[in-house]
Amino acid sequence: MRNLGFVALLLLVLLGPFFAFSAWGGVGFAWPPGLWLGIAALPLVLLYMLRPRHARRTVASLLFWEAIAERQRSGSPLARLERHLLLLLQLVALTALAYALAGPVLHGARRRGRSLVLVCDASASMLARDAAGGTSRFEAARREVRSLLRGLGGRDEATLIACDRSARTVVPWTRSFARVESALAELSPGHVGTDAHNGLLLAAAAAAAASGEVEVHFFGDGGGAPPGAVALEGSFTFHPVGSSDANAGLVAVALEELPSHGDSTDGLPYAVFARVLNAGHRPREVFVSLERGEEALAARRLRLPPRAERAVTLEASLRPGPVVLRLRPAEASAEADPFPLDDAAYLLVPAERSISVGLHGAGPNTSLARALEAAGARIRSDPGSATLSGQVYAGVVPPRLPPVDCLILAPRKPLDRVGLGLVRQGLVPLAWDREDPLLRYLDLRDLRVDRARQLLPGPGVRVLVQGEDAQGSPAPLLLAWEDDAARRVLVGFDPEASTWPLRASFPIFLRNWVERTASPTRSLEAGLSTGFAAELPAPFDAEAVEVVAPSGRTLRLPVRGGRVEFPGAREVGVHEVHWPGGSSRFCANLCDPSESRIAPQGAEAFAAVVRSRTDAETRSLDVTSWFAMLALVVLTVEYWLYHRRLA
Repeated sequence: MRNLGFVALLLLVLLGPFFAFSAWGGVGFAWPPGLWLGIAALPLVLLYMLRPRHARRTVASLLFWEAIAERQRSGSPLARLERHLLLLLQLVALTALAYALAGPVLHGARRRGRSLVLVCDASASMLARDAAGGTSRFEAARREVRSLLRGLGGRDEATLIACDRSARTVVPWTRSFARVESALAELSPGHVGTDAHNGLLLAAAAAAAASGEVEVHFFGDGGGAPPGAVALEGSFTFHPVGSSDANAGLVAVALEELPSHGDSTDGLPYAVFARVLNAGHRPREVFVSLERGEEALAARRLRLPPRAERAVTLEASLRPGPVVLRLRPAEASAEADPFPLDDAAYLLVPAERSISVGLHGAGPNTSLARALEAAGARIRSDPGSATLSGQVYAGVVPPRLPPVDCLILAPRKPLDRVGLGLVRQGLVPLAWDREDPLLRYLDLRDLRVDRARQLLPGPGVRVLVQGEDAQGSPAPLLLAWEDDAARRVLVGFDPEASTWPLRASFPIFLRNWVERTASPTRSLEAGLSTGFAAELPAPFDAEAVEVVAPSGRTLRLPVRGGRVEFPGAREVGVHEVHWPGGSSRFCANLCDPSESRIAPQGAEAFAAVVRSRTDAETRSLDVTSWFAMLALVVLTVEYWLYHRRLA
């Protein structure tokens, strides 16, 4: 029985590759009959079992050979099979040759590990508390992600992506799943809408850099617009969360000043407009109330049909500062709203009723003055006041432009960066920069200019409106540039010598300019929608401002030309803007009907996602040469050992 271990080793050499390939699974053979060469192992082992053991010799005594005699008297061939290194090497070489002849191919689809792209919806609707145990949808999604991570092995990898209106990589590809879980624990939804398409596009980019078999997993409620067509390598699985559609929310708010009939110590009359959505399948009754702190300023009861919107208007005398519009259940016993984030909308009553500007070179009854007043500007009699938001020069130009925004019309002498040429006749606009905020909503195709001086823009001056004269020569009509103090806008013609005052584009242009010249101390009473970038006013001499969110989170942003590029609010409420020596405020609201419709969606919401698997054969690995090389090496070693023994 002492040779049983050696016999077991021989069987392992012969059958071990079979078991290994069976466990691997992704193995094929170019010519399977080649494995029959392994049958030659049977006669090889038989020859070793039956070969002569010892030559006959005459000796003086058998005392020292009794053990050998006992072994020769044994009738079991297996007992005569000794532990022979040469036999073991020959069997290894024979097995390697058999597999080399069969041509094994390892398929990459099974050889590689799993690569998980984990996309988590981190939008506002994921804060709805209708998951099991009264937890939020995001917490339910977080539990599912953790469960998936616990099933990964050493060859697997994962990446974590957060998706709301935009998408960002939270954790790049890693095999440290503890790192993914730690980042997942710190991740929380923002008060922002959903765009699943951006999350899937980022997932597709991450999948292209994966080293294993790609699996894309999307965890969310399917809110927002259905994503467009996205091609994803590997598999795609949508993990829905949420169970309820019962929600009523504010989806639009606006503040408008009403005509005043005298001074009031309680403030000025305002109207607050709102649209309320009932996203559920049952009718609801709510109170819409306008509040300042604990004080209720106005209220109205509203009945909402199932899946319908209703408009409501509240009027009140309001002092400058923040107010909030709230939805409250009409009955104390009413079902709790699982998504309270859209039950409040914040507004800021401005401290000033209009923007003050100085006007030079034009009388109070001209079309320019009337259009400025209609645009909300207050024309001040003291043009040098430091409180002016901007200056308007019609035909005249001061020796030095003040450090505020300036609108210059038909200058009679050149400026620092713009020269003047000859008078041109019959000018018409050809193209204008629709991306510039000054030209929003403008259509200049019907503008005709009788005469204007040729404008010669210098370095750093942008042409916002390009025209041509009656001879077809190019003639810029509107220029803009910025210096260290402010933004300058130059209109190259007198509006009175054109058809512009008779067109709707004239007051719209002035309104856009007035809005851009708003004093940094004026609040953005109209509010911002969360998740959207915006431009905030700031002092020209400030290098940076700090934006403080309602939660206290602070963001430091640089100031360029009296403006701050704000990447977008992620919290609902009143935000503070601070700079050395001053501050301002603005409010941010969700007001997103797609987020207020919290009914969870099924996998059909992702019907446009195209899944594709790369053919496993294209990533296969032919290991025939490996077995052939192994056979050559083993036979070389066996040959060397055999001749060394003979020597």
